[in-house]
Amino acid sequence: MIRLRAVETFVVSAVSQSPARSVLGDLVTRTSLIARVTDFEGAQGWGEIWSNFPPSAANHRSEILQSLVFPSIKDAEFESPRKLADFITGRWQLLANHTGETGAFENIVAGIDIAVWDLLSRKAGLSLASFVLSKAADWCHLSMLVPYAPKEKVRVYASSPDRAQLESRIEEILSNGHRAVKLKVGYCDESDVDVVRRTRRLVGSEFEIMVDSNQIWSVEQALDVIPRLDESCLSFVEEPVPATLPISEWARLNRGVRPDLAGGENIRSLDDLTPHIETGGIRVMQPSITKIGGVTGWLDLASVAVNAGMRLCPHYMGAAPGLAVTLQLLSLFDGAGPMELDANDNPLRTNIGFLDLSVDAGTIKVPKGNGTGLDLEPEQWRDLSE
Repeated sequence: MIRLRAVETFVVSAVSQSPARSVLGDLVTRTSLIARVTDFEGAQGWGEIWSNFPPSAANHRSEILQSLVFPSIKDAEFESPRKLADFITGRWQLLANHTGETGAFENIVAGIDIAVWDLLSRKAGLSLASFVLSKAADWCHLSMLVPYAPKEKVRVYASSPDRAQLESRIEEILSNGHRAVKLKVGYCDESDVDVVRRTRRLVGSEFEIMVDSNQIWSVEQALDVIPRLDESCLSFVEEPVPATLPISEWARLNRGVRPDLAGGENIRSLDDLTPHIETGGIRVMQPSITKIGGVTGWLDLASVAVNAGMRLCPHYMGAAPGLAVTLQLLSLFDGAGPMELDANDNPLRTNIGFLDLSVDAGTIKVPKGNGTGLDLEPEQWRDLSE
């Protein structure tokens, strides 16, 4: 039974020395909201609440959580993380719709769900991945999990190296042990084609290259530029068109190009995913754990996608807690990945707790220990706190 006594929030922020750049803008200041929940037995768990943009988003979400959401669940008993998440969603859906704050409430639900799963797995003395396996029949809808034990390593790709320093950044990516890279495109067709071609020359023929246009193209533009980019043999194209386009348009684009289309960062529910499965709109699923319901929502989308024959390549560009839990969950799916690993400087990932992010032949180690495997103390991020 889940009964929470307290929730604490910690706003963390840092200026990146090598910002992640895209057509959406430069992510110079990294910001996140870390949450710690405590139950009535004193057990604790850690979660992360998506607050990438704007920089004030973390304070805003903290206020909503502390003044509205947590008072509505404090002292109440819930049978599972799903029951807790469903209660929060149902209790606050009307206000979220009325105020246009659906994203903030969804992010809070995801962060609390992550923290509760971490708390429960720590109480059980298990890693989060092993705890999920123990609860798969009762709390999750899973049938494609590794049947014996989670994997110790998962595949990753280097994400979003600075195009302005392409040669040096690709050299660094290669020397760090990566076997795949995702490039940001959508700026100008000719420069995009040039960047992808130069990258292919630098990495050789066996290295995976993916691209991400952050929804910038129309279907007609994508039909024109993707084949030109694909002359360098792309593994997938992420969010080439707006996620909100009709599914029929995604399917039309999919039929017109060779590389698989990827999406999921902005697919928030099974209702959003099902039409893609039925029409073949996307073939690579990229759930983002802090945006789609935390552990519970991520597992729902991931398992349905894998059962439908999609590749599972999670999205993640946040802080250390969200990265640690994504690694745990990906370790449950045989043959999954690669998942996103930010190629840029991010103190919220490297200076909060300790994650071994060394890459070996395109893989990194899943954190060991109870819960997410990430041991956190607020003292660790004193220099990152507001």
